[in-house]
Parts: sequence; C-alpha cells; structure tokens
Amino acid sequence: MNKKYKYLDEINFPSDLKKIPETKLQKVADELREEMINAVSVTGGHLGASLGVVELSVALHYIFDTPHDKLIMKINNNLKKYGSKSKNLSETLEYILNRNK
Repeated sequence: MNKKYKYLDEINFPSDLKKIPETKLQKVADELREEMINAVSVTGGHLGASLGVVELSVALHYIFDTPHDKLIMKINNNLKKYGSKSKNLSETLEYILNRNK
C-alpha cells in the first residue's frame, strides 16, 4: 500500500478489525475497495467478483473469530471446476470437502 489509510493501515490481523468501531466498518470497506482497485490497476487482473463482496468480507471477519472459525466463500463463477453448475451449494461444498478422500 502506497497510500495512507486511516483504518486499513491499522489492520494487520483479523483481530485488529474488532478494535474498530462498528460504525466505521463502511469506511474500512471503502478503503479496502480503493486499495484493491489501485493494486489491480498496477498488476492487472480481475476484481469484479471481489468488489462485490467487500462489505460481506469485512462483516464476516468482524463477526467471526477468523482464522480460528473457518469460512468458505465462493466469490466467482468457477463452480464448473468442482462439478455441474446445476448443483446446489450444499452438493458443491460436499464435493469440495470430500474430493481428496
């Protein structure tokens, strides 16, 4: 990060997010989105799916005890890697979790 951020610069671990008042979480999301756009503008790549889940990601890390609580998120359209697009989420998760057994 080259730019200085009021909140994002203070977050090094998921637990640091919990030190920020809940009323400021939208600001955290705004800073995170801005940093993502800045990074991708330099490195290239896709960010559409990631931009769509910024608030969700901040909220999940704020509410849950990550990385101790395990989260599974699907934020792109790569379901075809795991099976038919017609599978529902529970079938897909079961396949992902059991594919190496």
